[in-house]
Amino acid sequence: FFHDTATNEIYQSRSSAASDEYKRQSSNRPNVKLTLVAYQTGPEITVTPASISFGNVAVGSTSVQQFTIGNSGDSPLTGTISTPAGYTVSQAAAGNSLDRSSGVEAGLAEATRNTLSFNIAAGGSRTYDLTFAPTAATAYNGNVTIASNDSDEANLNIPVTGTGIIASLSLIHISEPPDRTRTRMPSS
Repeated sequence: FFHDTATNEIYQSRSSAASDEYKRQSSNRPNVKLTLVAYQTGPEITVTPASISFGNVAVGSTSVQQFTIGNSGDSPLTGTISTPAGYTVSQAAAGNSLDRSSGVEAGLAEATRNTLSFNIAAGGSRTYDLTFAPTAATAYNGNVTIASNDSDEANLNIPVTGTGIIASLSLIHISEPPDRTRTRMPSS
């Protein structure tokens, strides 16, 4: 390719005869002015991790894991997060000290619930706590459903699994010491 600065035309390199013919043909074409406009994406949801597994959790106790919703788009992302039975969601507090083994949290910013609304600014993200609290010894499998205003991913699911178990008790066998307080009777 070469640029003819006199006519401001761009030509493809060819043999001299072919180039002259191409030049004659292209000089009859109008100048075209292109204006590039940035593509507007609107809100664009991202979610990590893609799935959450709690493993075995004793009935009556809790376990907490976190997930993050991000907005890589150019306008606010809004929607709701809904959880299946056995799970609740809350927004993680900034600077939250979280003991993941017991699910004990300090500084919880918002009440725990099964459905939570969210609003994430363009380019922002939020982290949420998903709490598993089994009430029976059974499998708790389902999806955390995220409904949003993202036009191409209006509904996203995060598969969640967990099993409520009955905590086993360790039995300790204690044997009684021999009775040494027996009195011997004299024999007659």
